[in-house]
Amino acid sequence: MSDILDMLRDVPPPLVTMWGAWLATGLALALWHVRAREGEREYALQRAEEARRPRTKSGVRPPSGVRSSARPKMPAADAFGELEALIGPAPSTGNLSRRPGD
Repeated sequence: MSDILDMLRDVPPPLVTMWGAWLATGLALALWHVRAREGEREYALQRAEEARRPRTKSGVRPPSGVRSSARPKMPAADAFGELEALIGPAPSTGNLSRRPGD
């Protein structure tokens, strides 16, 4: 037994401190992982509870047969008319400058 203690006394102190720091860091990471896992479980339970609870319907809704917005129809004569309308510049309202800093 004294041989083991003598061997431990011969270990350099920087090696002992580095090993201790490595062990402390590993323990801290293990505890952090355990706490994070508990949070994930709690979050999953909350999501499951929300899924079980019936949702209330929102306030005012339009009748089911009425559409809220209709798309404008483009004339079919021009093959590129729709593309030109999408890409073309918007009508300007005057000579406004749109440079950054103005």
